[in-house]
Amino acid sequence: MENIESERLRLRRTFRSGKTKSYEWRMQQLEQLLKMIKENTGAMEDALRLDLGRHPFESSGLDIAIMEMQIKYIMKNLRKWMQPSYTGVEAVAAPAVSEMVYEPYGVCLLIGPFNYPIQLVFLPLASAIAAGNCVVVKPSEIATACESLNVQLIKQYLDPDCVSVFTGGVPVVQALLEQQWDKIFFTGSQRVGKIVMTAAAKHLTPVSLELGGKSPCYVDKSVTDMELAVRRILWGKFANAGQTCIAPDYILCHEEVYDLFLKTAKACVDKFYEGNPRTSPSYARIITSAHAERLEKILQANNGRVVCGGGVDAADRYVEPTILAEVPRRSKVMEEEIFGPILPVMKVKTADEAIDIMLDHEKPLALYLFGKDRSTFDSITSQVISGGVCVNDTLLHVAGNLPFGGVGPSGIGAYHGKFSFTAFSHLRGILRRDDHSALDVPFRYPPYTLKGRDLFMAATRIPEMPTILPHTFRTAVLGISAAVVACVYYHYFR
Repeated sequence: MENIESERLRLRRTFRSGKTKSYEWRMQQLEQLLKMIKENTGAMEDALRLDLGRHPFESSGLDIAIMEMQIKYIMKNLRKWMQPSYTGVEAVAAPAVSEMVYEPYGVCLLIGPFNYPIQLVFLPLASAIAAGNCVVVKPSEIATACESLNVQLIKQYLDPDCVSVFTGGVPVVQALLEQQWDKIFFTGSQRVGKIVMTAAAKHLTPVSLELGGKSPCYVDKSVTDMELAVRRILWGKFANAGQTCIAPDYILCHEEVYDLFLKTAKACVDKFYEGNPRTSPSYARIITSAHAERLEKILQANNGRVVCGGGVDAADRYVEPTILAEVPRRSKVMEEEIFGPILPVMKVKTADEAIDIMLDHEKPLALYLFGKDRSTFDSITSQVISGGVCVNDTLLHVAGNLPFGGVGPSGIGAYHGKFSFTAFSHLRGILRRDDHSALDVPFRYPPYTLKGRDLFMAATRIPEMPTILPHTFRTAVLGISAAVVACVYYHYFR
């Protein structure tokens, strides 16, 4: 894998040249990404259909539209984000300018997943470019049509001096992880996330890990429109055949509305897919036969009663949208993230019981709450830590500019909105002082004295001085110097 090492060094030379740091270069590359989307939407939809059996609406809504919206938001705000921000200065350092500037990391490694193989490559890539980095991209080899398209588009639309792409399986990923990067951004499973973090630790490389987990969904007895709630839940669960890291993983339904939920959910599945999900163009496929077989093994275990679905054709990568009722708390389906179209529904007597079940699992990437009881929801969110929360809907909290990311086992770091820019930036603090000796404090230097100590400690108790911007700094220094000279003249010579 010598070409990986040589490519990394080539990109590092480009970064050191300063090419990627200008506002103009960043905006030009982001404009190229928007042009790429506009000119290749059809090709993207075709690739997603081949890999995941998606309907064009689902491809555009869940991959392409989010990517386009986020890039436009970044472009609208990029100049402002690149500008320094200022803070007050402690008296012991005044007068000075205290500023903070976002700096690019350098050469970043981006490893994409198979479930959203276009959005989760190009959105992090746009974020890294906006922050001024060079990037090596490794798309998922499992989504073969999207992998081929990604390579073609990166080479066609982006600056080859600054963006490179590698394809291949596990050996390529291993070779990439052996290199020293300035930042690694990974989207995928917890298992591989641990491998990535272990490799990064060898070089003390910062990481963003977008992982997953068992994201719970609590349906409270205060729900007033069960049909709407079920429609939103099942859309979030069965979109992309359940292969979404923030999909509701299991339902905790209050006993007073449990039977109504199951009845409504069964009817909703039938309506969504017109009585036959297998022939419905609105229902996607599992990425590979092996992944379908994994889901089949979960269904074969004792997981309660099948309300609807349960069918699997691994050769066709088809797993029927399945709802399970009367699910035991310790069943196989509740052991780990399902990542497929299987929805366990558990009955709970109280919100406290739901909280207890949620806390049995690791911190999830998302937490969903349905109903109108704000005090109950506040109690749940105060006790259950999650990457994000969405009330009375699913998935949509990641479509805007809120931070999207996990906590602990569900991920490290966040992006979307401004957080896409900061995810690939180092926030550097800079203190600027002038070199006028009249403003220097002599008692800070040896030989030290107790009187000097007392004066220094007194200075630390003075409130923070207001911000002095760079264009006013020299004026302030000259003004203070003039005031000192005037005081000395008044005291000694008048």
